[in-house]
Amino acid sequence: MEQAARAALALLLILNSPAFATVTPIKKGNVATTDGFLFDHDSESQAEQNRTDADYYKKLADKQKEKIDLQDNESQILEKRLQLYIKESDTLVKARASDSFNEKLLLFGSFSLGAIVTALIVRNVHQ
Repeated sequence: MEQAARAALALLLILNSPAFATVTPIKKGNVATTDGFLFDHDSESQAEQNRTDADYYKKLADKQKEKIDLQDNESQILEKRLQLYIKESDTLVKARASDSFNEKLLLFGSFSLGAIVTALIVRNVHQ
């Protein structure tokens, strides 16, 4: 979008260049007190319109750049949040795996202890 606006601005400036205006040279001492150029009314109006258009497109390009910069900043923030979520998720997965292993170990230990106690009771009853 920004490149399109810049291309349009460049094309507008090329097509409406002051080189296409009707210009009359004035020498010092003639009508004017200094050297310069006299533009006819239509050329001056067109030049003013070109300045207005150039100012508008410059402001538009600046706003587009600000928008792109804001989107880039938002994208970086979202990327950092995503990385944080991934890291937290990995931590939770590891904690869950550890808890699951400990739970299985506890169940196995309880079963083993129950089996041993039962075997001891049965052995003492038969003696």
